[in-house]
Amino acid sequence: MRESQLSTGGSIVLKTMLRLSSFFALILLLAMAQPGCNKGNAPTLWEQKIAQLSPADRLAIDTLFRFFLEKSQAGYVLLGVKPLCTEGLYAKSYSPWEMEVRHYVESQLIWRGLTIWQDLGLQSLSKRFALVVNKALEPSGQWYLVTFLDRPAVLKVVADNLSLFRYVLGPNVTPEFVLERLEDPNVSFDDACGNSRALMGILMGFGTDNSLVYSRVEDVSESEMGYRPETLPFKPSRIRPMEELGMFSSSIKYVGSPSAGYNTLEEALKDLEQKVCISRIVVNKKIPVFACLESDTSAIERYTKVYPAVQALIADETDPTTKILNLMVS
Repeated sequence: MRESQLSTGGSIVLKTMLRLSSFFALILLLAMAQPGCNKGNAPTLWEQKIAQLSPADRLAIDTLFRFFLEKSQAGYVLLGVKPLCTEGLYAKSYSPWEMEVRHYVESQLIWRGLTIWQDLGLQSLSKRFALVVNKALEPSGQWYLVTFLDRPAVLKVVADNLSLFRYVLGPNVTPEFVLERLEDPNVSFDDACGNSRALMGILMGFGTDNSLVYSRVEDVSESEMGYRPETLPFKPSRIRPMEELGMFSSSIKYVGSPSAGYNTLEEALKDLEQKVCISRIVVNKKIPVFACLESDTSAIERYTKVYPAVQALIADETDPTTKILNLMVS
């Protein structure tokens, strides 16, 4: 064999080895870039905590997160378009005879998941998000309210509407004060908002004008049917129990006057209801449900834009805990 042939053959072998080494280096880099892979493949703190759970406890916390993804609007909070969402959970004292068995089982698993969440200290791993369980039952005596919130988003929406929050809650109120109240399990959501439906709607991301107008619709509606006396916009008022109000009593007296420009409460209500539409009906998608002014659908458009991403989160049924915690700590 000639020297030139040996030289050519060696060159081919060398080039092949270089290509293979480059190929394996690329594979290694891609593997390291995969979600959940970090330097040295060391698990994160929350991954270590989750890995220590028994199968029963893992089922409980998975049920908790799947519940918030599928039956609440947590996906929109996680993706940054909704400051907070709230969800009611049956009281733990409820028996399977008082609700459907499947709801009872789910309810018990969710409560167990919340306990695990608190015991493992997972709340402290996220500076951005918080999961708050109120310690007091809702007025109906059936529910505890759970709030999932995006701290920066809450601070921003309060700052953007600070005059309204100060009008209702007091002149010294700051965005940080409102956030602190929302995260306090001893303070109900109603109390944190001064029992103002307008502020509740603003915090839930329904838009300022939408929240103001529809809170007025609800106030006028309840006054017109005798549920409670009419109140001026923004004025805090706690709704008393129906039995105390004597809802069907002919002795109910209305307080205050119809809105400016209307002669009766019925006239005001009819006109206000014609000015609004329902978000989910407009787009025929499972976006958050709220009343929206027909003249301004920007809030609907904001939710519609991220709707595909939220549905993708829900459709992926594999490991909801890892999926949500990755978003919360990223």
